[in-house]
Amino acid sequence: MTIWEGDFVLYENFANNIKKQELLQPKQRVIVACSGGADSLCLLHLMQRFVAQEGGEIIVCHVNHQLRGDDSKEDARVVETYCQNNELIFALEHVDVKAWAMQQSLSIETAARQLRYAALRAVKLKYAAEIIITAHTKNDQAETFFLNMLRGAGLSGLKGILPKQKDLLRPLLGVSRPEIETYCRIHKLIYCQDKSNEQLEYLRNSVRKELIPYIKNKYNPKIIEVLGRNIQLLQVEDDYMQKQAELIGAQIIKQEQVVMIKRQELASLHKAIFLRVVLLAVEKLKGDKQGLGNVHLEAIYNLVQVKATGKTIELPGKIWAKLQYENLVLQLAKPLENVANDQEIILEKAGKYDFYGKIFMVTMQKELPTIEKNNILCLPFVPNVTKIKIRTRRVGDKINIVNVGRKKLKEFFIERKIDSFKRDSIPLVEYNGQVVWVVGHRKFTVDFVDNAGKSSYIIIEYIQ
Repeated sequence: MTIWEGDFVLYENFANNIKKQELLQPKQRVIVACSGGADSLCLLHLMQRFVAQEGGEIIVCHVNHQLRGDDSKEDARVVETYCQNNELIFALEHVDVKAWAMQQSLSIETAARQLRYAALRAVKLKYAAEIIITAHTKNDQAETFFLNMLRGAGLSGLKGILPKQKDLLRPLLGVSRPEIETYCRIHKLIYCQDKSNEQLEYLRNSVRKELIPYIKNKYNPKIIEVLGRNIQLLQVEDDYMQKQAELIGAQIIKQEQVVMIKRQELASLHKAIFLRVVLLAVEKLKGDKQGLGNVHLEAIYNLVQVKATGKTIELPGKIWAKLQYENLVLQLAKPLENVANDQEIILEKAGKYDFYGKIFMVTMQKELPTIEKNNILCLPFVPNVTKIKIRTRRVGDKINIVNVGRKKLKEFFIERKIDSFKRDSIPLVEYNGQVVWVVGHRKFTVDFVDNAGKSSYIIIEYIQ
């Protein structure tokens, strides 16, 4: 096969892959990420050929990470010159990787990736494009596999880079670095050489320059191709298990800062699906699953299997996991929802009171209201004698129930099946040292209703 035949095969495979997998819709406007290196210039050239045949529009985006001084500026100039010569729209974005890495306590590699994708999506929004195309190759796939394996990733990490993920498209995942360099040589594409790719202190560079060559020489010269095939199988299996988990995940109940899943439903699942459902629940609760590792997932799994009701597990991201009755509950810590036990306000006069976001309106009147409402409490009021508070629960709180007598407030909560994570945020009204209203649940005022007009009444209305 001549190099020109190789060029034909590469483009035909590229175009057929896009069409077969329906990775692009006809005549779409796309963002092509171009660093100026061989991979991204090859991608850009292939996309030009594809658009010329199939229609569409290309916007080229170069992100300057400001890590290599004049070399970074030269990379941007090379891409801009190429766009000018080929009448392509060029968008240049600058990001401060070092500052972001320091601010967020990230590695340079992670910070660069986060800012790069943020910049690409900003350009996508600006130009009303639908897809971002990046130049990840078969070699990148192998490097990512080893990186994730070294970090202890599960199947979701070992499956590597997906050909299409939300608004990201990677049509070169089946193409090797040597094929790309040959293509650039055929078409006289002058690309940039990033000197930082030689710095072995970066883990990816070490994997690329040391680990993979060692495996090639010592064990299997075709390790890149072997991994490529295996990763495709892993992606199929991961996709199946994720879809099974999502069927169960559809039953996750979210209430403000809490998500709940039926314990019995979870306990019957295969462990592989169980762990994925928990990850879905965490993502639904806080928007991502960052920081949650195997040790945390195992702790939740054991919690459910042994039915450890009442036990609490602290997870990364200020999440608390516990079993409450028939549910696994994941709660996002929220200070105003978990008020310390000794919080209180004293009702000394009429007016509006805000008790940690819960609003009460207090008025005084001579007669009892003719209509009793669940959100209104009426109590006799004697100046300089009556003491009324709104507060949170305390150890030893009791209530006085008609025909029952005094009972611990904790027992009342248990009988009502009020989850413990909610109990601290329920306001209580205390009248002369006695709890007379568990707001939103029940009043205990039988001892104070008959006042026979001997004093005025204080009316406490719970607004929200």
